[in-house]
Amino acid sequence: MPDQPGAPRRAPRPAARRSGPLVRPSDRIESASRFLAAVVLLLALPVALAVGTAFGAETAARAREQAAVLHQQEARLLEDAPRTASRSEVLTVPLPATWAAPDGTAREGVVLAPRDARAGDVVGIWTDRDGLQAHAPLGATDVGTVAAITGLFTLLGVALTAVGGHLLVCRSLWRRSAREWEEEWRTVEPRWSGRR
Repeated sequence: MPDQPGAPRRAPRPAARRSGPLVRPSDRIESASRFLAAVVLLLALPVALAVGTAFGAETAARAREQAAVLHQQEARLLEDAPRTASRSEVLTVPLPATWAAPDGTAREGVVLAPRDARAGDVVGIWTDRDGLQAHAPLGATDVGTVAAITGLFTLLGVALTAVGGHLLVCRSLWRRSAREWEEEWRTVEPRWSGRR
């Protein structure tokens, strides 16, 4: 019978009751495991943000330290880039070059230069306090990338742990339930089938 206008509506019944003669202890354990997994999943995002922020701050500090000790220098190329390199898909080629250390002494080494570079051209390189060639310091993009990737992997790790833990609990409960059903069926089946 459809609801009449102005008639009070019944409150919906809970989908599953947690008490009663049909609720087994394993049902309660599964429900508790599901609840715990949901709580862990809700907490995963703030934890991932905190871990990503912490790693980002640590990487930013390391970038500041690198920027304080590394210097950009001009290196003069000693050779032309090979002709084959100018036709290939390679954007840079290693070439011998020379540059000045902070104390004024000459340094020599292999640097990456454009594929159409000629002897005498100048390319920018990074050096340390001793004038030795070094990798460029970490930039703001690098710091943001480290923070984002760390946070994402933390989020995925926590989520997989929560879901995996719940599934392990359920699997164990399902196996136990199946064994209990088999044992009970062995007791009941002879009465139903008439076999003794």
